[in-house]
Amino acid sequence: MDTKMNADKLAALQARCARLAAEATETAAAAGDMAAVAEAREADLRERERRIEERDAAYAREALERQQTETAIRRRVRNAEEKHMAVAVGMVRKEAAIAAVHRASTDGAWKVDFLARFKELIARGDRFTTDDVLEYVGYPPSGKPQIIGAAANAAVKKHQPQVVGMQPSSRATRNGTKIQVWQSAATAYRRFASL
Repeated sequence: MDTKMNADKLAALQARCARLAAEATETAAAAGDMAAVAEAREADLRERERRIEERDAAYAREALERQQTETAIRRRVRNAEEKHMAVAVGMVRKEAAIAAVHRASTDGAWKVDFLARFKELIARGDRFTTDDVLEYVGYPPSGKPQIIGAAANAAVKKHQPQVVGMQPSSRATRNGTKIQVWQSAATAYRRFASL
């Protein structure tokens, strides 16, 4: 009986050893699986870090592009402002040139006649244009058309007539371009008020 008991114990021990060996194999396999899972997680973390770095780099590029765009817009606005200033300066220079032509002109007597006729037409309350004034006083002796504009500008600044319309010029040199029709401000106001 002892032998049979020993054989049974031996068989039980062998079965237990086999079970332990199987469990050890399973544990080793599980450890291998866990190592593979850990490697996969580590690879996943590295991939996430790479994506985050790419995203951050993309954000940095977008921020730089926005900054460059804003700088370009500011530069365009500054250039536009400089162009507007150049136009304003050009207009001031043009007025100064007209005044210089007016002052430097040798057509002094003609200018006096032009201004007198301009003032007379304003006093009468008639509607008139520079063509009407030129019909009366004639063209300047020097034949410079700039002198007509300079004299008209001086007369407008001095007597301040009201512009009441536009009409084609009767002068052949103007090719029918529209010119201003003037009238004294008081007469224009009375006509407007009577409507």
